[in-house]
Amino acid sequence: MAQPPDRSILEPFIQWFHSIPEEMWKGAFIGAIVSALFAATFSFLKQTLLKVKSQFPIRKVLGDISNDDSPCSIFLKELFSKDIYFYSSEPNYFPPHTANKESRWQNIAHVIADADVQAATDFTNLLGQVGKRKNISFRSLTEDWDLWSENIVSVGGGFKTDRIFELANPRLVELVNNASFRFNDSDSLFQGVNGNNYGLIYRVTHPVTEKVCIVLMGLGVRGTESAGYYLRSKASILGKMFGGNDFAFLVHVRIEHGKETASPIWYMPEPQTTKKILHPLLWYRILRPLKRSTA
Repeated sequence: MAQPPDRSILEPFIQWFHSIPEEMWKGAFIGAIVSALFAATFSFLKQTLLKVKSQFPIRKVLGDISNDDSPCSIFLKELFSKDIYFYSSEPNYFPPHTANKESRWQNIAHVIADADVQAATDFTNLLGQVGKRKNISFRSLTEDWDLWSENIVSVGGGFKTDRIFELANPRLVELVNNASFRFNDSDSLFQGVNGNNYGLIYRVTHPVTEKVCIVLMGLGVRGTESAGYYLRSKASILGKMFGGNDFAFLVHVRIEHGKETASPIWYMPEPQTTKKILHPLLWYRILRPLKRSTA
């Protein structure tokens, strides 16, 4: 059985505590509580301000999309097989007996390309960064092809993407023969050849509804993946350079490398002078060298 503490050891401390005037220890006690509350409040406000500051340029890029009450429709191209069968590869766990084994599946309405899914996932992650949790819908291109009353995100090439290209005014970039990009301020033709691929981030404001339309597409698998990844990871840079204005931004990636290696290659329009002054390092290190290198 535990023995109670020897009061003789604590007696000097107890006597010292009783000798302190009541007004003094009450003041110290209240002061400690106030200081703790002030420190906690200051820390909370600091973290909140830092979070809001980091979100601000991203919200500028997304525009009305970032608001919870504003609907955002994401369009993905649906792929199907005419013979109603899809095939999947089985694991090669006991070569050569299990090599090149396939399974056949049927009664599947459609599938979505992996690159498009990755780009859409990166975009929804970006929405999470600014706290958007509601009014996010995945739309069917065959059923909702004429929907323009909501903010639009079109992933990959296709009907909806082509219409967004047509809506742009001024038109900053064009898709040439579904095989290359050409910017209106350059004679260069960015083609997906010789192991090179390109991903495009294109922000367009609908001329009638004023809704934000964003295209994430590439000239191949790696290009589409890179467009989504670069927007998610570098949206803050784009917001600081272009603000809430429409823009076209192109990234380059080698097909044998991952989307994480995507790097800027061209853009339009030229950022406003105030943006260059406010963010000189971004301007001189990232955007300015791109067009000087081809001048």
